[in-house]
Amino acid sequence: MPELESAHAEVGRRFREVLVARDWPGLADLLAEDVIWEFPGDAVISGTVRGRDSVIERYRSIVSREIDAELLQVMSGRNGVALSFHNTAQDESGRSLDQYMVNALFVSDGRIERMETFLSNPDGVADYFGAAA
Repeated sequence: MPELESAHAEVGRRFREVLVARDWPGLADLLAEDVIWEFPGDAVISGTVRGRDSVIERYRSIVSREIDAELLQVMSGRNGVALSFHNTAQDESGRSLDQYMVNALFVSDGRIERMETFLSNPDGVADYFGAAA
């Protein structure tokens, strides 16, 4: 694997580690200050998030729902890395989540500048997290 692609894969692995550990300062270190995150669908967590602090706040709200995010693959490329997950959860009211997801992380100088999430079932995410008003 070329050196740049290997470095991107390492950013992807570190990204996963800090999310699992809820290491918010570690996540901040990985994100560019002006990072942009695109999340599809009509859920309350959907839309465009701009800026490091806003991205961290959005992740904090997502992980507070106790999602089990099984990492399936780390795929690196010339401009970043993609992480494939199988996400499952069930809340106390009985709502459940069973979702395949890819997070594409676009990396420059070792920092994530842009993220785009792809979902297998955006409606399922809205059902679990709630639909946007």
